Amino acid sequence: MALKRITDQVIAGLGLGFLVAFSAIYAARSEENYQIKVHETASVFAGTTLFVDKTDLEYQKIVEVDMEGRILWSYDVPQNLFPSGRTQQNGVSDIERLANGNTLFNIQLVGNFEVNPKGEIVWHIDDDRASHDVDRLPNGNTLYVRGWEDKGDLHVIEIDRSGKMVWSWDGLAHYDRRPYAGIEDQGWMHVNSVTRLANNNTMISIRNFNTVAEVTPDGNVINETLFPPKPMPLKKRLGLRAHPHDPEYQQNGNILVALTGANKLLEVPSAGGPPVWKWEHPNGKRPVASMRDANRLPNGNTLIVERDAITEITPQGKTVWQLRVANVSKKPTFLFKAQRISPDGRVFGG
Repeated sequence: MALKRITDQVIAGLGLGFLVAFSAIYAARSEENYQIKVHETASVFAGTTLFVDKTDLEYQKIVEVDMEGRILWSYDVPQNLFPSGRTQQNGVSDIERLANGNTLFNIQLVGNFEVNPKGEIVWHIDDDRASHDVDRLPNGNTLYVRGWEDKGDLHVIEIDRSGKMVWSWDGLAHYDRRPYAGIEDQGWMHVNSVTRLANNNTMISIRNFNTVAEVTPDGNVINETLFPPKPMPLKKRLGLRAHPHDPEYQQNGNILVALTGANKLLEVPSAGGPPVWKWEHPNGKRPVASMRDANRLPNGNTLIVERDAITEITPQGKTVWQLRVANVSKKPTFLFKAQRISPDGRVFGG
């Protein structure tokens, strides 16, 4: 596996003039495309919202808006970062606002990038298997996912600032057995999220196994949270399409997760058991389309990302803020993840 590191400057190979030109040329989706449908000021957790807009695959953007939908910062992802003949898999997926004010993001099957507020790429790692999720760790390392890998490949990688791999996980020790061993659906596991926990273990979302696993630094799985969260034969569970996405570890030890296949949000004890909180559209009349992300906010509200909307709901399920992207086609293009950033710079989600 070849990993290539670029850092500290916008390198000539990316073409600075090319980047500037495209920044001016293709602001394809403007402020008028981001429509605030609901805003109950007394009930929201106020701040800005940072999100990926890949509703137009040709002109993908990272956007930060205020509570009224006004664009405060945006970054048109340069076209020359994408492969020719791009597909849905080549979309920008994860974004993360860093403590230094820069923004970390992933282009699936291309690599991971850090861009400063001026739109200059200051760090970059080429990995044509990178996907879904990338996090900057407190020690400066970068942790990310390789979601479409086959059995025996590396599904999670941690690198240092120079691009050297310092940790990885292939899952073989725990999952290379029946009935897991023969699964194949867009890769073996289809890992779609990774989080380094405070105890130095790593939480990994394994879509194809309907499992969120806690993995120790030596690679052992010490806990599994299973979906749906009810007793059933393992083979039957693996045949369901719960498809957990982007689990978030809560301070109370629970896990908040978006179940894309089941079109619902659940908060469940990490040790297993029935949900302590759940949300889905009332009576199932308006299923969430391609829900990928759910973030718990300090006031107890939850920020949800679906195909063409970002919605903040109360613990009771009431919508108190919603941004909807106008004129989104029915093709499988969508918003993917979002963060709420408080006025004092704290970041929630990602």
